[in-house]
Amino acid sequence: MPTYSDSTLAELLNKRRELKQKRDGLLVSLYSLELTDLTAQKVLREGVMRRVSLIAISIGEIFNHLPPETSGMPAKEDLDRVAIQLHANIINTYGVLDCWAHVWVNEWKVLDSDGKKLHPSRIGLGKKYKQVRQSLTPELKEYLKTREDWIVRVSNLRHAVAHSIPPYIPPHCVDPAHSREYEVLLVQWYRSLDKNERCAIERKMESLAHFKALVIHDIEKSPPIFLHSQIIIDFLTIEELANKFMKEIYEKRKGRA
Repeated sequence: MPTYSDSTLAELLNKRRELKQKRDGLLVSLYSLELTDLTAQKVLREGVMRRVSLIAISIGEIFNHLPPETSGMPAKEDLDRVAIQLHANIINTYGVLDCWAHVWVNEWKVLDSDGKKLHPSRIGLGKKYKQVRQSLTPELKEYLKTREDWIVRVSNLRHAVAHSIPPYIPPHCVDPAHSREYEVLLVQWYRSLDKNERCAIERKMESLAHFKALVIHDIEKSPPIFLHSQIIIDFLTIEELANKFMKEIYEKRKGRA
């Protein structure tokens, strides 16, 4: 049972093919961005740009180890490799947001309310980082409001990777209509000491299960996420956010000159 419809799959594969060109174009634009502050330059080159490259690599690895057209049960080793790449993707996606906040704060000398440098713990793009948000241009403030849910989701996933239940791809799914039967078979499997009987039980369990390329980290707090489509959306949002920041930095400098 495939995760995606034929039309969604075709779109995903097309976006995947476009990724390298988009990555290269974004890196060229970032490298060309003129900044006056040395720290801002360093964070842009060694932070934003490096993370963009790593995110693109992680997407490629995920698509390679777990193609979106997968319909059978993947090997555990492949799912483990994908989980590692997913964690790298999440950490660096969150890191890009923090890097842009540091670029902005250093380039425009954003200070705390007492006139001192902002502590690193007070630098970020989420709405709780009020000093940074207040320093942004009206266009950036409005843009971040439209991406608030996305920022919260990325932040929650990053915190899950670092501090609690790390996101994972479940090895299989079971239709609720068959869940009771599956649980009974699972108990029988654990209780059985006969290899042949266990193999027979496993075949029955497999007949009741199917695979979906979903990401889960805490089913009680957030719904499952479609893996391939979400990492593509995240990259496109990173590209969009970068273009917004580059434009506003250019416009702000032009207006200040």
